[in-house]
Amino acid sequence: MQTDKLIELLEKYSNAILGFIVLQSVAFAFTYGTNARFSCLVKNEPWLAPGLIAHFFLSSLLACVAIVFLGRTIRRVLKLEQPASNIFRLVYWAKSVTIVLFAVIPIFTIAMYGASSAKDPQRCEAVKGG
Repeated sequence: MQTDKLIELLEKYSNAILGFIVLQSVAFAFTYGTNARFSCLVKNEPWLAPGLIAHFFLSSLLACVAIVFLGRTIRRVLKLEQPASNIFRLVYWAKSVTIVLFAVIPIFTIAMYGASSAKDPQRCEAVKGG
């Protein structure tokens, strides 16, 4: 495989990982805010809220590890000099920060509203639509 094709492919992988985390976080927050049955289930199912928090934490952690690995691999393949290498490192650091910031959205939402003390399993059955 040619070096430029490899670098292009690795860059696409890193962008896909970032896009997945952003889309996952926004989709969760949107669904939680607009679907009464889903939000009720998150609040009332005993293991759903902790499981979702663990999922978002672990997937974000693994995404950051993958982004750092891809960035280092690209820098190693390109054999960048110091100024260019620092810029490249900063770009991949920014991608990792973006992943963390978008991971905070569902984790904070679940921690604040999903673990609420106003649990009422009977209410979930009464919620229409879904």
